[in-house]
Amino acid sequence: FTMSKILTSIKKLANMSLAEKGINILYTAFGFLNWKEKDYSDITYHSPLILVPVKIENDSPKLPFNLVQYEDEISTNPTLVYKFKNDFGLDLPEFRSEGHEEEDVEDYLERVEDFAEEHDWKVTEDVVIGTFSFLKLNMYKDLKENEKKILSNKAINKIINSKHLNESDTIVEDFDIDGLFKKGDEVNLHNV
Repeated sequence: FTMSKILTSIKKLANMSLAEKGINILYTAFGFLNWKEKDYSDITYHSPLILVPVKIENDSPKLPFNLVQYEDEISTNPTLVYKFKNDFGLDLPEFRSEGHEEEDVEDYLERVEDFAEEHDWKVTEDVVIGTFSFLKLNMYKDLKENEKKILSNKAINKIINSKHLNESDTIVEDFDIDGLFKKGDEVNLHNV
């Protein structure tokens, strides 16, 4: 593949996500953390640290590509921050956090290096343009934050405890959907 074909492909993928979901997935990642879940593990993860939302522009295939910062905020990899906090109880330093509002990429990577040394991990200064999606993380956080509300829902509770359902139990109260349509009443359908 030529660089032009690769950039065109990434641009199309990012634009499709914006058009279909309204979500930017294209980022330039600065700095990576090479880490292991367990000291004795053979698997080393290579996770991006700083994510800068970008878009690729070019007005014509004959013109050069431009990389432009997208309107979202620069952030520390939210999935990595959440994983370390949730699974290991570790606070990964965050880019331009309180007390470090003016730091640049090099300063931040030095802070992460101090954090990484405590766990025998390594920080690299790699820079990558790629697609990163956080939809599952947002859904997972939403489920965790609303766990009690979700579990108290009658329909959800019956689905979860389906082995305890009797044949006479129904998840949705009995009502005549066809009759409501015929009368012209509005019916809210909630698809799963």
